[in-house]
Amino acid sequence: MKYKLTAMVLAVKLLALGSNHVQAGDRGFNTLQAIDEYKVPSIRMIEDGGEFFCPDADTQGSLRKYASCDEYSALIKRGCYGKSREEFGRELVYGAACAEFTLLDQVKVAKENHFDMDSANWWHHIPASIIPLPGGIESDEMKQQAQGELETLVKGKTLGELSLVNNKSNPRLFETVLGSHTRECGVVKDTFKLFVQLIADFNGDGKADLLLSGTRDNLSDDCPLNAYKEGGGSTTFLYEKHSAQSELKVTPYRELIESASK
Repeated sequence: MKYKLTAMVLAVKLLALGSNHVQAGDRGFNTLQAIDEYKVPSIRMIEDGGEFFCPDADTQGSLRKYASCDEYSALIKRGCYGKSREEFGRELVYGAACAEFTLLDQVKVAKENHFDMDSANWWHHIPASIIPLPGGIESDEMKQQAQGELETLVKGKTLGELSLVNNKSNPRLFETVLGSHTRECGVVKDTFKLFVQLIADFNGDGKADLLLSGTRDNLSDDCPLNAYKEGGGSTTFLYEKHSAQSELKVTPYRELIESASK
């Protein structure tokens, strides 16, 4: 089933639901319960539904509600669309929610798991490319500079090869400070968090894949910060590991969702 997706749609969807997907507690992530819980935000959005305006050559058009992916897809094919600002925003993420649910509905509990998540250094072998852009970017020039600095920092390296400070780690979360700078009000820290979202079989080979999300934010104990301006980027990647010695295969999560939408 084809859904209406764009890069912006997927970015909005992942940012909106990423934090809700983080599993709670100390239990493992390679369980049917964990997979079912990971589906919940997408299911809730799908069940909430929305409303489209459907143009008609013979009338002034009409409003039609949808509360399932089949209804949404059928109305999109008819040329219907979200007319109000609210419904347009819902249209942006609803198709991605349907595509993600299609993807997750095929995910299974893995028979083998080659990720050692019990080690305090489980994050050492994760490619540093999961680090997103920093917060506080207010212009295209600043973004271009930040992209260059980020590429220099992460290219060809793992997180364990970076000089990281103030690290905190447990089996589902890694936190660190990438750097800091001083403003008139005090010190602002450039922080990075790595969340374990799910450990499950995404491709049907029976082996566990690791779904991770990274977020980056400016934080300060001294300065009042605007959360919208100081919030950095967010990334989500799937990592495949076929044996204890094999290299990681890395796939952006948005590519998996895009494939599920076709």
